[in-house]
Amino acid sequence: MTNMSSLMAWADIAISAGGTTVWELAFMGVPNIVIVTADNQRPIAEQLHSLGAAVCLGWHENNSTIEIEQGVTRLLTTCGDRTEMVRRAQGVVDGEGATRILMQMCRKNITLRQVREEDCSLLREWANDPAVRTAAFLSDPIPWEEHLRWFKHKLHDPNCFLYIALDDQDTPVGQVRLDVNGENEAKIDVSIDRSKRGLGYGNHVINMAAEEIFSATAVRTIHAFIKLDNKSSMKAFEKAKFKKLGIETVKGIEALHYARTRGNEQQIFKPDVLGGWEQALEPSSL
Repeated sequence: MTNMSSLMAWADIAISAGGTTVWELAFMGVPNIVIVTADNQRPIAEQLHSLGAAVCLGWHENNSTIEIEQGVTRLLTTCGDRTEMVRRAQGVVDGEGATRILMQMCRKNITLRQVREEDCSLLREWANDPAVRTAAFLSDPIPWEEHLRWFKHKLHDPNCFLYIALDDQDTPVGQVRLDVNGENEAKIDVSIDRSKRGLGYGNHVINMAAEEIFSATAVRTIHAFIKLDNKSSMKAFEKAKFKKLGIETVKGIEALHYARTRGNEQQIFKPDVLGGWEQALEPSSL
């Protein structure tokens, strides 16, 4: 059939074998009753059942018509169970598998190194990129003298962790900065070279920087503030395990506030003082 996705979107529930169809049904959010028809399907069906992402009725020869009917009736008459099953199933299969594989492949070839004095001009070039200025809360081009003062300050600031991301050819692909404000809070800024955007570097660099700061410091929570129209940055931070907290006002502009905690705990603490970060906020262009 050529319209399986349409049929899955139409269906309230499904009955399937334990093959690859179970992953498609999970992604489409269809509550599924799985009947095992081959030995290699058994571990898949049993694991989905244990996760609450499907109902496994076991081996097909052990199921009568009445037992299958009873399973369908139970699922159809328990809306709450179906809703929870969909949530769990889409948590297992969210459609981002190819992106994760690409990230892991790239990860072996991406490194972070600390910024050095000779990186000053490169950072100004990236900061003055039109897309980066558009994403920033202060969008005017940055004069050389102002950038130089900022760079020298950040280079010697013990509360600033500033890195260059390099590919497998040691070519710079972007920068990431974490400013620590207080003992347990940090703010992140990231930008990717225009020639490398759209290739999956952004969320990977963010994730590497988060892991680095959590490993090297006592920082508990990393915060990011993103303009409402900067969709690419939102997507990158969400892929890097940042959670959306709400809307804040930064320099008179509404921004989405994202945060990630050490260990990715559910409870996230907002900083007591936003103003301490506003002096250097330059959101990313990914």
